[in-house]
Amino acid sequence: MIKAFLARKKAKETVNGEITKYISCSHMRKYDDAIKWGAKVKGKTLPRAYFQEISEKFIPAYKKEFASKKKEGKTDERDADPICCTLFQMICRWAIEEGNIFVWVYSLAMWNLMSRSISVDSLGFRNFKRGTSDSFKVKFDETKSDKTGEFTQEKNCYANPFNPVVCFMTALAVWISLQSELLSKTELLFIIPGASLKSASQRYCRQLAEICNRHWEYAKEHLRMSRLNAHGIRKGSGTHASSATTLPPSFVSVAARGEWSMGKILDVYFKFAMGGDYYLGRILALLDPNDVSFATLPPHWKDPQHEKVVEGMAIAFGDVLTAWSETAFDPSGVLSLVFASLVYHSEWLIDIKTKYENHPFNKLAILDNIELLDELRRDHLTFEANDHVGIATGIPPHISHAKDIKKVLDISTETKASVDDFRACLNDCIKNAIDEKVEMEDGVNMSILQKMLSELEGRITSKIDSVAEVANPHSNSEDSEDGGQGLCRAQAPRVPGPHQFHYADMNGELKYWCVPESFRLPRETTRKAGWGFWFHGTVCKEEGVAWKIKPFRELSEGDLKLKKTKQDLKTWRSVYRLMETAITIPADFSELDSSFVNSSYEEATEMLKTNYSFLFANNAEAKTASWSLGTWSRNTKRSEVEKRGSASDKARLPQANRLNVPMDESEASLLQIG
Repeated sequence: MIKAFLARKKAKETVNGEITKYISCSHMRKYDDAIKWGAKVKGKTLPRAYFQEISEKFIPAYKKEFASKKKEGKTDERDADPICCTLFQMICRWAIEEGNIFVWVYSLAMWNLMSRSISVDSLGFRNFKRGTSDSFKVKFDETKSDKTGEFTQEKNCYANPFNPVVCFMTALAVWISLQSELLSKTELLFIIPGASLKSASQRYCRQLAEICNRHWEYAKEHLRMSRLNAHGIRKGSGTHASSATTLPPSFVSVAARGEWSMGKILDVYFKFAMGGDYYLGRILALLDPNDVSFATLPPHWKDPQHEKVVEGMAIAFGDVLTAWSETAFDPSGVLSLVFASLVYHSEWLIDIKTKYENHPFNKLAILDNIELLDELRRDHLTFEANDHVGIATGIPPHISHAKDIKKVLDISTETKASVDDFRACLNDCIKNAIDEKVEMEDGVNMSILQKMLSELEGRITSKIDSVAEVANPHSNSEDSEDGGQGLCRAQAPRVPGPHQFHYADMNGELKYWCVPESFRLPRETTRKAGWGFWFHGTVCKEEGVAWKIKPFRELSEGDLKLKKTKQDLKTWRSVYRLMETAITIPADFSELDSSFVNSSYEEATEMLKTNYSFLFANNAEAKTASWSLGTWSRNTKRSEVEKRGSASDKARLPQANRLNVPMDESEASLLQIG
C-alpha cells in the first residue's frame, strides 16, 4: 500500500494519464522520512519488509528513474542555487543603498550563522552572549533537525574591520540602535510586536527577492533567477566555508555550525568543536584566510567603562540598556563589542547617510555627535590585545608562519632601502664636500648658484603669502589640515551663519540661506529619534564640509527651500510643540544635553499616555514606538481624540478655537450660536 502511495506521488503534472513532470528525489525522500517519524512518535516499529522494499529498493530506484527523466526534461526541480560570496556582498550593498537595513542585517545573520531564514526569525537577546575574547556567540533555541534544542551549537561571530558592508557586528549595532525604542519593549530582534512567529522570515524572503529582481542583470550572472531563494544564502555560506581556502575548517565544524547531522554517535561525541568554529567564524566574516590580516582583532575599547564610552553607549542603545541591563538577557557585553565596530566604521556610515537622501543612517543619533565620535576613535579604540580582548581566536598555524615570513620580508625591504639611502647619502656627502671647498675659496659653481636662487624664491613666496593674509583675513586653512585621515583628525563641524549659503529658491531667485541646499529633515523618523534632532540639530555635509545644523525647533519654513521639507517641519512641530507643553526647557542651552533629552522625552511620553490614552490601550505601547512622526501627527489631532478618545482624553482637550477645529465644525458652531 505504501509503495502504491509513493508511486502515485511521483507525478507532479500529468496529461491524459501520462506523467509529464516528476517530483524531485528530495521530495520523495521526505515522504519516507515522514513515515519513519510518524512511526517513532506513535511508538510503533516498522516491519523489516518496509526498509527492504522502500528505503533500500524503491527510493534508490526512483533516483535512477528521476535521473533518466531529467534527460527528457520531465523533472521539476526547485532547489535553491547557492548565493556565492560575490553575489552575497552585492546583495548587502544593494540593501544598504536602498536603505533596507532589515535585509542587510538579516542576510549577514543567515550567512554568519549558516542558518535557515526561519531560525533567524525568532532570535532575541536571550540567544546572544559575549564570546571568549574577540567574538560574540549565538545559540538557537531549536533547529529544524533538533526540536528539543539538545544539540544546538554555539556559533562564534566576528567583525570585519576591512569591509563595513559585510561586517556583522556593525550591522547588528546599527539595527539595534535604530530599533532601540522598540527593542526596549521586546527582546525579539526581528519580529514586530503583535506579529506571529515566521513573519520576519516571510518578510525577509519577500524583500530579498524584490531587491535581487531589481538588480537581476547582475544577479543572473551568479545564479539562475528561477532558483533564487533565501535558502541560497545558507548554501552559499556552507560552500564558502569549505572552498575559501585550500586549508578549510574541519567537516565536523562546518556540519555543527550548519546543524547538519553526522549520525547519532558523531553528533554526541563531536558536539563541541569550538576550536574549529572559531576558525570557521572568521572565514564566514569574509576575512582573508590566506593573509596575515586574518589574525586581526576587532576594534575594541581600551576601557569599556570609561565615561566617554558609557556616554556613547547610552546615546546609541539607551532604551535597550535601560530595559534589559538588569535581566537574564543582559546584552551589555555584546553591545559594547559591536558598538566599537560601529564607531570604527562611523566615517563610512556618515558618507552613506550624506550620499543617499533620507537614508535610515540619518536616524543614528550617535553620528550627529562628531566630537564624541572623534574622541572615541582617537583615544579609546584599539586593535591591540588588552585585558578585555586578550587573544585572537580561531587563527590556524599557517597564519603564524605567514606573519613570520612577512617580518622577514619587511626586514629585507628595510635593509634594501637603507642600502639605497646610503648610496644616495654618499653621493650627497661628496657633492657637499666639494661645495664647501668652493665656498671657502669664495668661488661659485652650479650647485651653489641653485641654492642661492632657491633661498631668494623662498623669501619672495613668504612675502606674497603675508600680503595675501592681510588682504583676506577670513581665509580658513583648516580645510586641508586633516592630512587625508578623515574624521580621526577632522575639525569640529562648522556652524553656519544666517546668510552662509547662496542658492536659488523654487522660483529660480538667488537667496541667502542658513542651511545647505542638500539639507532635508530625516524621513520616517520615530518620535524618540527625532526628539534628539529637535534639541541638538544634526550634521550635514555639503561639498565635503561638515556643517552643524541648528536645533530643528529653531528652524522656520523660510529657512527651507523645498515645499516637502517645509511640510515635514510642520509635521515635526505639531508633535514636538505638543510634547514641549509637558516639560520645562532650561534657559541655559548648555543644559540641553543627552541626559535632558532622555528625561524630558520620558516626561513628555507620560503626558501623551495620560492625554491620549486611547493610543496606548491594549498594550499598544510597543507598537507606537515604531510610529513615524507623521503617524503621531495624524493620531494626536483633535478630530481623532473626539472620534476615538476616552472620556478622560476628551475632557483634557483644550478649548476649541479656529486653530484646532476644522473649518466646517467652526462654521457649524457659529450657526448654532446664531
